[in-house]
Amino acid sequence: MTITAAVRGQPIWISSAEAICEALDYDLHDIFTVEEVKVPLSAKTVLEHHRLISTILHQAEKEMLVQFNMKENYDEVKVRMPKGQKDIIKAHADKHDGGSVNAFINRAITNQMERDNTPDTTPTE
Repeated sequence: MTITAAVRGQPIWISSAEAICEALDYDLHDIFTVEEVKVPLSAKTVLEHHRLISTILHQAEKEMLVQFNMKENYDEVKVRMPKGQKDIIKAHADKHDGGSVNAFINRAITNQMERDNTPDTTPTE
């Protein structure tokens, strides 16, 4: 069926096209035109995928395969900043926090809070 469809120029799965090319010792792009399907997923499909991923993460957390489920253990904070500042922060994070902007921002906040809560020990005249 698949070979007949391919000979007629009808669409076939990429895995089938690769198998045919391997059997004939041809490059995939010499025989087939590979087209990407650009149909967006329906809202129902997205919801089903979301539920599946959530279930998998929850089960992995229960079985201690992953340390935590980020959505349940963290709050999300959105920050707005002047244009261009994000690139500067990213460059700094690349040098000092392994490229994690999140880690850098959390470290910066923690450090500032510690400074704010430390009593001023400078001598007064």
